[in-house]
This record gives sequence, C-alpha cells and structure tokens, in this order.
Amino acid sequence: MSQGFGGARVSQADTKQKEFTTINKDGQTVGEPGLPATVTARRQHRPQKGAPVTDEAPVSCDLRLTLKMPGSGKAEWLEKALRAMPSGKAKVQDVFNIVTHPKFASGVAEKYGKKMFQTVAENMDLFSDKQRITLSRRRPSGQAHC
Repeated sequence: MSQGFGGARVSQADTKQKEFTTINKDGQTVGEPGLPATVTARRQHRPQKGAPVTDEAPVSCDLRLTLKMPGSGKAEWLEKALRAMPSGKAKVQDVFNIVTHPKFASGVAEKYGKKMFQTVAENMDLFSDKQRITLSRRRPSGQAHC
C-alpha cells in the first residue's frame, strides 16, 4: 500500500492504468477503444486506363549524333526535342543550335523537310525573341525544300 492524493491509502492494483487509454484536453479518460488501431491493408491505386503515361527520358542534344541521323530520324528527333523542351528534358539553346546548323537540313528528303519546318513553326513560342528572329530569317531545317 502507498499513499495517494490527500493522504488516502490506495492499493497498487488501483493505481495501475490500462495499457491503452485516451485522455482529452482536460486530462480525463475518454471512452476506451478496446484494441489499438492497426493497418490491416494498404490500398494500391492503379493507373487509369485512359491516361497516357508520359515518362520520357531526356532527349539527347548532341550535335554530332543528330547530324549523323537519316532524314526521318532527324524529323523524329526534332518532334521529341520540341515536346521535351517545356518540361526541361531538352534545353532550348541546344535544340536551337542544332536546328540552325547548316548541315542539319542536308540529306533530308522533301517530305521530311516540310514536316520539320511545320513542326518548328508550330512551336516558335518555345524559343526566345532573338531565337525567333533568327529562325524566321534563316529558314530553319527543311524550308529550303518548300
């Protein structure tokens, strides 16, 4: 036996608290839940079928590799690069340097050249003002075929 509050004797069995108690802001015990909370299952969300997964890798902006590509490869690269520019997976300056290189349009068939020119024209807003002026003056990749 030990002394409790106010000198009253209290047995140790009475002073033991239950293992799980919930106390409110006033320090009073609130309804006992009985069992501790446990997670019994974790839900895994499945991707929606209609939503396309666009987790593209960064586009290579190596001038030498790009110049070695065939005409159709250059057209595909240009489309990928222009799509990757807004998300930062391709640098605007690198793409601009490749597109304005004199050898970029060499060896490109007329149909690919027109497609490339149209693609650049549709995405002019991705380039800076100075780059737009240069692109409009220089006739970028493929316009020589038009």
